[in-house]
Amino acid sequence: MTDMPTPEPNVVLLQKIVEKRRELANYLRVMEPRSARLINIAIVCGAISAVLTATPALGGNELAKWLTETLDLPIPIWQLLCFGAMICSIAATIATNMSKSHETTTRVMKAQACESKLEGLETLLEVGSVDTERASAQFADAIKDVPFV
Repeated sequence: MTDMPTPEPNVVLLQKIVEKRRELANYLRVMEPRSARLINIAIVCGAISAVLTATPALGGNELAKWLTETLDLPIPIWQLLCFGAMICSIAATIATNMSKSHETTTRVMKAQACESKLEGLETLLEVGSVDTERASAQFADAIKDVPFV
């Protein structure tokens, strides 16, 4: 039976850093677009809701009557506009609350910051600018803010 050589501590730490960076990259690949999507939905739906509400409010009865007649609607246009505004407002509220309840933006920012720290630490280890003990402490410090990854 041959004895396997024990890997150098800095090699083991480098492997852990590379693996954690891979996990962070995978997390960010999924969560960054999701975070942006929720924010964009909230912004767009909120704006549409405001426009739909403002149309009869600013145009008054004359505009509402004219639109209803022009579009040959069986119900007043303001009812359709208010219903659309309600749907958009609900969508904006849901998107905002989903983002906040999952702390999506905060988690993405923490994962990005951790990834940057680990990239720098990896470089320092590769060029030998930091000893393994200090690098281990920096690694532990960097990953403590991303237990969700």
